[in-house]
Amino acid sequence: MRHWFKLSFLLWSAIFIHGCGNPAAETIETHFLDAESLETLSTSDLADFSDLAQVEYGVSLNTSHAIQIYKIQYQTKDPFGNNTLASGALFIPQSSDPLPLLSIQHGTEFLRNEVASQTGFDAFGILAASEGYLTLVPDYLGLGDSTLLHPYHHESSTANAVIDMIKAVQEFAAAQKLTLNGQLFLAGYSEGGYATMATTKALEKTPIPHLTLTASAPLAGAYALEATAMHILKTKFYPYPAFLAYLLAAYHQIYPDISLEDSLLAPYPQELPNLIDGTHDGDSINAQLSTDLTLVLKSDYRKDFLQNPNHPLRMRLRENQVYEFKPVAPMLLVHCQQDSVVPFLNALIAMEHFTVEGSTAVELEAIPTGDHGDCAIPAILKVKVWFAAFLQPAPA
Repeated sequence: MRHWFKLSFLLWSAIFIHGCGNPAAETIETHFLDAESLETLSTSDLADFSDLAQVEYGVSLNTSHAIQIYKIQYQTKDPFGNNTLASGALFIPQSSDPLPLLSIQHGTEFLRNEVASQTGFDAFGILAASEGYLTLVPDYLGLGDSTLLHPYHHESSTANAVIDMIKAVQEFAAAQKLTLNGQLFLAGYSEGGYATMATTKALEKTPIPHLTLTASAPLAGAYALEATAMHILKTKFYPYPAFLAYLLAAYHQIYPDISLEDSLLAPYPQELPNLIDGTHDGDSINAQLSTDLTLVLKSDYRKDFLQNPNHPLRMRLRENQVYEFKPVAPMLLVHCQQDSVVPFLNALIAMEHFTVEGSTAVELEAIPTGDHGDCAIPAILKVKVWFAAFLQPAPA
């Protein structure tokens, strides 16, 4: 059963905790808005999950403490810089030890109600919380309680949605007297890999007070958007056209120079907004499109995109690339070499840039076989082991 707690007082608690005695305390920005208790997973529930995970994926959960799951509502910025509502899920391990924070960025979702804050479930979130992480899973804008069109692969709003939820969780944790150990981990697969890289880039520039970015793991993400689009549009077929439709619909909403009429063959300029509305899943969107891109994109538009470096879409994609920085905190990249959806070139381009910049903080783990969906579980399990080496030991 879900229990609704009106926790507006937490805002005032957070202000008091961070600003007591400070004449300017009333100007401190707050992010947390509200919380809803979704459910508690008992140790016996976790044992059942662990048995299933062992059979399906060969991984066991730590079943020594229960996990509370909340929906968190918080304030962030939309792509135009306006304040807007966002939501996400929070998985709290019942432990007296100081807790590291882990933000997990999920892969592409088309259905607004299929994210963790709505379902109360995220397998990666449960796994991480069972290992002792205070784990948050942002919905992103346009999913969960947000009614916007999801700004797919838009750098600033993606990073803001993650960072502002981390700050909201800090406020919630302070009011709930949860002790954090100051460590922050980031991980995500596919779109979550992009979101993790965007967030890492932002936090390397502007850290969150009282948290140290300990390690990040961007997995199978489209970090090099222009090169990815060039690679895809040079071929005739693409196995998941809904992803391209998602990006065009999002950029059309954000940028005045990105036109559905200019890029798409009829009837898609009129039909696409109704498909990308949060009520259709990826399979149903794919069914309305075609894996043959010549039946979806106008030939002149595609030709100009491939030949013209100043093509509006290429310029917007360059604006939203997320690999052009020098990582300082440890980073693990994992990507399947045979990925036909998010090509492996993304990991190679990012790694080459980091090397040229002189970063020694990044490792690349290339998985030789498997397509995009096949590599999610192996990548997550590699991250689980890799993160463990950075965890501060619990007090004796």
